[in-house]
Amino acid sequence: KSRRRAQERAVSGHRALCSRCQRPPIQCLCHALPRAKIETLNTDIMILQHPTEFRRKQISTVPLLSLVLEHVQVKVGLNIEEPDQVEPIKRALVDGRQ
Repeated sequence: KSRRRAQERAVSGHRALCSRCQRPPIQCLCHALPRAKIETLNTDIMILQHPTEFRRKQISTVPLLSLVLEHVQVKVGLNIEEPDQVEPIKRALVDGRQ
């Protein structure tokens, strides 16, 4: 395994990644994902992601959601306090109740 990784790095200078899911070829999940995005009729999806999960890109599943669903927005942070970030969340919550 380590020999194969060393060969991959020697060829490209960095690890090869799938162009769609951005995972190493051995971890690529594209074969299990739908080819076309799923339409989320009249629904916008906002995901609040912890920074630690964001940094662990190779195992994080959040990026996969934007590959398979329409209208997905991801916010990364421990807390969302800036007015330009809070207002869209409040509007989405209020609109969702109606």
